[in-house]
Amino acid sequence: MKLLEFHQALLEDHQGQHAFERALRHHVKPDSVVLDVGTGTGIHSLFACRAGAERVYAVELGPIAEVAAEVFRANGVGERVTLLRQDALDIELAEQVDVLIHHQGVKVALDLVPVLRQRWLKKTGATVPETSAVMAAPAESESAFRHVQFWQEQRYGFTFSAGEKPAANSSIARHVFNDELLSPPATLAIVDYLGTESSRMVADAAFEVTRRGTLHGFSFWYCHQLAPGITVCSGPESRRNLHVWPSYFAPIAAPVAVNSGDRVKLKFQTAPGDWYAAWAWSGEVWRGEQQIGSFAQSTMFEEPLSPQALRQRIPGHVPELNSRGEAARLVLEHCSQSQPLASIEAALKARFPQLFSHDGQAQVFVSRVLQQYSK
Repeated sequence: MKLLEFHQALLEDHQGQHAFERALRHHVKPDSVVLDVGTGTGIHSLFACRAGAERVYAVELGPIAEVAAEVFRANGVGERVTLLRQDALDIELAEQVDVLIHHQGVKVALDLVPVLRQRWLKKTGATVPETSAVMAAPAESESAFRHVQFWQEQRYGFTFSAGEKPAANSSIARHVFNDELLSPPATLAIVDYLGTESSRMVADAAFEVTRRGTLHGFSFWYCHQLAPGITVCSGPESRRNLHVWPSYFAPIAAPVAVNSGDRVKLKFQTAPGDWYAAWAWSGEVWRGEQQIGSFAQSTMFEEPLSPQALRQRIPGHVPELNSRGEAARLVLEHCSQSQPLASIEAALKARFPQLFSHDGQAQVFVSRVLQQYSK
């Protein structure tokens, strides 16, 4: 999704944005100082100003910051909002804040909020959202399972079944529908942004099937509490853009026919240090005392790995830079020596002619490296 299309989708999420505005009216007082991380077009900073905030620090590293700067001026809040074009972890503020706004999803929040909370949020401060509940339910969905079933079928007289295992270990962004659920949902975890320190989650859940059907996998979604009594969810029947409020479907390799009263046990966990680096879901399906199905999958296996890629994941592996890694190191070394862009690009072409045979290639490579690692 292109940059402006994404931010247009955010602004068109009327239910979510109205909920954010109500939440900020609850949290923001006339003398409040607010930190808005990932301000985007600045909509939440504008809401904070409308709620009476004395000062707002709006953080945005991406190019949408240029739009935000114009938005703040056009809406008459340029003197109350300080736009920081930096990584949120690199900011330096002159004061602590009363309210910390974050709206980049659970993964980014778990990476950022504990650090920003410790550095910049007052002990009496609030975060928006306050919490995020991770929800799950067993689901029957032939359309969602289609991305696995596709690989079971012959194409043009050939078999492509090698793709079935990776597909069965992948989750897909997808809307959740009530009529697909085989039982009421369970809350796997509640992330409290005022207290959470770890981004790892390990949870067990048990479900009792309420109707006859086929268990194809599990639906996962979030419910974010923005303020007491103000919640936005991406769960059943939500029609929000998946890029804004995502929900997911995780299949099981072998679907199981189930009846009302059957029990489904689920163990769900995320990788340490990175919420989305790997999800694992395993469990069993029981009918009375008889186990009628089982599953054990992980997104670690959603991408086929070569022997070389597997070796690179072994803790004792000693990595070596490839030619593009050497090129990136050259760019950073010249940057640390305060060399101008033209000199860096010329040095790159001279050292790695096989990689950069014309000016445009070197220019794009240097731009990408410096965009991430320079200021």
